[in-house]
Amino acid sequence: MPTSDSAYFQLLKDQVAATFLQNHTASSVDIRQWKGQDIVDFQEDLFQTTRGRISEKWFYTHMKSESEKLPRIDMLNLLSAYIGCENWAAFKQKNALPTPPKTPTAKPTSSNKRYLTILVAVALVLGGLWWLIPGQEAYTFCFIDADREMAITNQPLEIEIWREGESPQRLQTDSNGCLQIPSPNGQLRFIVRGAYYRTDTITRVVSGAGSEQVALRTNDYALMIHLFSTADRQGWERRRLQLDQMFAPDAEIYQVGIGGRLALDLHNKEEFINKLTMPIPSLKNIEVIETLYRGSQIIKMRFRVREEQP
Repeated sequence: MPTSDSAYFQLLKDQVAATFLQNHTASSVDIRQWKGQDIVDFQEDLFQTTRGRISEKWFYTHMKSESEKLPRIDMLNLLSAYIGCENWAAFKQKNALPTPPKTPTAKPTSSNKRYLTILVAVALVLGGLWWLIPGQEAYTFCFIDADREMAITNQPLEIEIWREGESPQRLQTDSNGCLQIPSPNGQLRFIVRGAYYRTDTITRVVSGAGSEQVALRTNDYALMIHLFSTADRQGWERRRLQLDQMFAPDAEIYQVGIGGRLALDLHNKEEFINKLTMPIPSLKNIEVIETLYRGSQIIKMRFRVREEQP
């Protein structure tokens, strides 16, 4: 297989992950790190978008692997369609990679090979640590809860950086709720996603080193639903009234990943409220994956139920 095809497939993986993360969350922004529920959610979204399916084994073989063996053309066409391209050929045409010119080279001696190996190793180490070089300018964003004015440190936020002419770069905040972006210049645009925070798109014009705080608004309804599912059953009539106000009359509520299986259960508004407020709990530890709003009410919600640890 030509090396260029391998590079195109790696690029396709990145764009597949970026497409999925536009409306969903995963344990990592790197598709090669996905497992378990991440894969289940992706399989579901792929089917909803393209009506095509992939198996978990296929995902591990091709999406998590760095092997240069290319999948079948029908699967490449399927993934290309998922990100909005007509097929694999159209994807490659849209994302044309530069082809390095072929130049004649002298056959290296064994001594030259040894020195070349050492130089490559040093270059890789320096390339991986370039942002640690003293004097390297960087701009730091620290994310805080808009209501509590406290750093968001309970779990990493996912940051998707977009630069013109480049594929999106996906990063995560550190333990202090901050992200350092080396040497930004000009306009900087990135999308911030986090559990129980509203997805936000940030645009800044920056130059050189600096820092600032970015306040994120909580997704109050998603947080309330999670708290309702874990609280005791006292005051359930009041909760029914609150839930009734939160959801639109024609709201669609999807439960995914039921019992660890690839399954999808659709509830209407009344069914979901009944399940969540019955004296005998039928749902516990709800984790809201996605909420879509119409005005001030939820019109669509996707959630899963986290299994209790033994």
